[in-house]
Amino acid sequence: TVCAEGYTVDPSQSSFRCELGVFTDIPVCQRATCAGSPTVTGDVRRSTCVDLVFEDECLVTCSVGYEVTEGQTFASFYCGQQSQYELCTGPVETACSTTEHVSSVACQPITCSFDVDVSGNHGNINSCQGVAFEESCTVSCLPGYHDQDTGVASQRFTCQADRTLLGALNCVPATCEGAAYASSLYAVQNARHLGQCLLDSGQDPECLQVGTECTAMAFETRCRWVCGPGYQYVSEGEVNPSVFS
Repeated sequence: TVCAEGYTVDPSQSSFRCELGVFTDIPVCQRATCAGSPTVTGDVRRSTCVDLVFEDECLVTCSVGYEVTEGQTFASFYCGQQSQYELCTGPVETACSTTEHVSSVACQPITCSFDVDVSGNHGNINSCQGVAFEESCTVSCLPGYHDQDTGVASQRFTCQADRTLLGALNCVPATCEGAAYASSLYAVQNARHLGQCLLDSGQDPECLQVGTECTAMAFETRCRWVCGPGYQYVSEGEVNPSVFS
């Protein structure tokens, strides 16, 4: 007896017997078995692919944060005519209409997007390109800036299962302050300070005044000074306006 493809018969029952003009021990062709499971590497959460029979289908589901292809977290398999597992390649919402024989598939870590929110747009995210699930990267403030809450210049961001990078960094201008700064600030003699001004105001030396004290100055601001009575500001041998920064 020869069974159709995808079917098999017990070798001990593969022949008919004729007794008194009647066939006995008629062989029965049964669906062949795909032994074991398909080869799926990586981080697998669940598999229903164990000892399937011909024309059965099953699913292998990746763990959270892993995928078989971009956006697809599972693989569907079909027990084929040659008693081998075949990968379903048709639309995921339909039955397994097309298949492909593959030696294995892999559950690979998802990759996070690069759009890190760095408030004020004073951060550098180059080191976060292509970071994988549960891996971390460093986001840094640009020179002259630091995190508003912690005062540090960089933070670690971690790739999440939803393809976002978890972390917080609010880059704001750093501040010049403290005893050492105050000592150098008031080393200017025979003059008094008028307040702070913006470095890029375009109105130097009569720049836009944004404060009345220079004891704590933000990055890219200047301190305005005016010479005392009877004094003038000299730089590189040239006399300059009495108000300088």
